[in-house]
Amino acid sequence: MTLLSYADIERRKNEIFVGDCFNSGCLRAAAYDLRASATGIQTTGRLVNEMLHLDKGQRAVLETVERFAMPWDLAGNLGIKYRMGVEGLFVSPGLFVDPGFGWVTNESSGAVEPAGAPLRFMVTNVGDRTISLQLGERGTHVLGIQFLAVEAPAVQRPVNAVDVDPQGLAFFEDLRRLEAEFAAVKTFSERTEMAIERVVVFGVFLVALATVGASMSFLLAAVASGTVDKVIKAVNGLETHDHPWSVSLVVSTVIIALTCMFWIAKQVAMLFRFQSGAKERRSV
Repeated sequence: MTLLSYADIERRKNEIFVGDCFNSGCLRAAAYDLRASATGIQTTGRLVNEMLHLDKGQRAVLETVERFAMPWDLAGNLGIKYRMGVEGLFVSPGLFVDPGFGWVTNESSGAVEPAGAPLRFMVTNVGDRTISLQLGERGTHVLGIQFLAVEAPAVQRPVNAVDVDPQGLAFFEDLRRLEAEFAAVKTFSERTEMAIERVVVFGVFLVALATVGASMSFLLAAVASGTVDKVIKAVNGLETHDHPWSVSLVVSTVIIALTCMFWIAKQVAMLFRFQSGAKERRSV
């Protein structure tokens, strides 16, 4: 089994290719690069003029610009171009092209004749970025084919092109749909968390405002009724050895006031920590 070189493919191009689809610019040292045709396309992506755009999970069934009538002593091996694979393009071609591919049987004469047929293959974007393929004569080199010299079969049976089911790789598009739904749920969760934060902030604000308001009301009422003056005079005239409970009352009042102020400060500090923690979780 011999692998055809650059010169061998050039020499036998009229045997391998049908029509004027051969392009010397696609020749390699021991292979030939294949381009995707702008016709015969089935796709879930976007086709603009001769540019095919595939977002994540989208796929297309394509056929080659080149039309083959494989000689009976040649077979082909297909492979994806490395650059396409690196970009995230998953290509599903048949791995082999048999001798007699693209030949047909003449119904009237019964003779086997080279009619020519394109190779069909499926491409799917399994990467994160949109992949764009130029179609047509100046299209992107998606596949490569090597030609192998083999022994010609005793019986010549034409090999027909096989149709490709575009649903074969629907898994990737289903995965893309699930990711979109998960992103929507995540967005809703983040919005709910932000709403809860606002409710907590408002609640703490109301508690603090109510506490301060009650304290102010009590002080204003005490001032208006003269209670404060009475308390001050009473404290000035206290004889602690006769009324020890009076000092305890004053001290308790001061402690209660300081405790209320400390509680309000603590709630405000906890609120700020809660907000900063929520922001860090969203950023992660």
